[in-house]
Amino acid sequence: MHKELAAIAGLGAAALGDRVLRVASTHASAREAFKRSTRLVDSGLPVTIRSSAGSERIEFDGGGSIRFVSARGHGVRGLSAELLLIDESVRLLASNFYHDHVPILLGREGRVVQVSGV
Repeated sequence: MHKELAAIAGLGAAALGDRVLRVASTHASAREAFKRSTRLVDSGLPVTIRSSAGSERIEFDGGGSIRFVSARGHGVRGLSAELLLIDESVRLLASNFYHDHVPILLGREGRVVQVSGV
């Protein structure tokens, strides 16, 4: 249930025009979150689904998007967002991510939501 709520929250914000980053602890978890979200997207919605290794995202015609990344490696370099959905295990497995990257990714107006599960 938590996993679906995180997917719906991210898709809703992106549909309203926000840039959303869905941050998981591993590449496999990020990919699973991407798959879950693509299953929830109605084929009638004006979206483009981009799927390439390490760069999965759903783009809405209104300008919003949700990108799925891992906290490990350099997957977040150069990115910014209005909303970060961070898997709770990121804090446990990649604790430096939270302190080092969150302020840079969000800027002044951004929001962070910690989610349980992928």
